[in-house]
Amino acid sequence: MRKILLLTVVTTLLNTANLFAEESRTVTINGNHIDKITVKITFEGDNTVLYFSDGTTTSVDMSTVNINFTPEIANSIRTKKLFTTKDIEGNTLLIYGIKKGDAVAIYNLQGKQEERMYSNSSSISIDISRLVHGTYILSVANENIKFNKK
Repeated sequence: MRKILLLTVVTTLLNTANLFAEESRTVTINGNHIDKITVKITFEGDNTVLYFSDGTTTSVDMSTVNINFTPEIANSIRTKKLFTTKDIEGNTLLIYGIKKGDAVAIYNLQGKQEERMYSNSSSISIDISRLVHGTYILSVANENIKFNKK
């Protein structure tokens, strides 16, 4: 779940950063500055896969990657609405940082909607006991993260 949350935050940060000049962010790996523009980040186990605007990729240990943003980008990120999931506790998915009335939906990887509801507070618990084991997309107010039910 930590990787999913990190992926969501980093992807949002990168998407926001693309709105600004290329010099506005710095990616370092093992302390070495990367002069390429990072356009996408994914995770494979404990590795981070960085995709660059020139079409190349690199896979490195997650702990060696650092992304810094200018104050302008950091301020614009603060206005983004991000939600988080604490974890799956048994058959309950816990979601925090949402607004009352937000649409909450769960989709399987084929795109079929499995659950839909509206939040009644800034957090919500969803019973996922009827979902089969697998990977799902949680959508809250048009923001999405992937989670696995085991």
